[in-house]
Amino acid sequence: MNTDTNAPLIVALDSSPDSIAALEATVLLAKMVRHPIIALHAQPHDKPDPVPGRLAADMALTCDVAIDFREIQGNPATLFTSAARSSLLTAAGRNSPGASCCQHLGSIAVALLEDPGSTVLLWKKDASLDDSFLVINDGSPPAVHALQAAALLAPPGTDLHIFVTGAAAATKEELLEQQASSLMPGRTEKINIHPVPWDDPMRLAQCIGMTELGTLVIAKASPVAQQGKSAELARYLDYPILAVC
Repeated sequence: MNTDTNAPLIVALDSSPDSIAALEATVLLAKMVRHPIIALHAQPHDKPDPVPGRLAADMALTCDVAIDFREIQGNPATLFTSAARSSLLTAAGRNSPGASCCQHLGSIAVALLEDPGSTVLLWKKDASLDDSFLVINDGSPPAVHALQAAALLAPPGTDLHIFVTGAAAATKEELLEQQASSLMPGRTEKINIHPVPWDDPMRLAQCIGMTELGTLVIAKASPVAQQGKSAELARYLDYPILAVC
């Protein structure tokens, strides 16, 4: 995650319900972390869309936040991934317009998810930051960043589920519980450890899907997310995703 104290929160904004929900979630996060918001809209040459600009203006007025709305032209996936690398976090709708690469996952979302240099939030309508946070931990050093991000963003009273993958999953439980407890002091009753003896995306999605709906948190550099596995997991699990670089 970009550690620049002035790094903005960026929203890849369009007229889809998921994208509008992503804007709403970004406003809530901006109030929490006190970083500026930039809303980017990829304006088609042949069919101008005035709706995103009005959405950003209305949201700024309603929520009393400053939103810098900018229109950009070119390949949306390329433009958004490039901008995302200078952001604290870039949010987009899971099902943003574009060729559907996976079920409920648009091409822009896939490009952001697979870009190694940015932290992204892929949001969907009807989701809430008050829902549980579901962290995948494969024991690798990068996986710690996913746990840190979840502990930072999870509101008080929110359940934290940690899915420990790999053959040695059971041996990591105590260590992870200690790490989570240190990051979330006084909230140990909300931390749940789930050993999972595999990291196959389909089986992992089935296991995670047995818990309550929440935001899936994954470290982009961890083995469980490499080589397209994060997009494959997203195909099987229609949850909001926070992918941390």
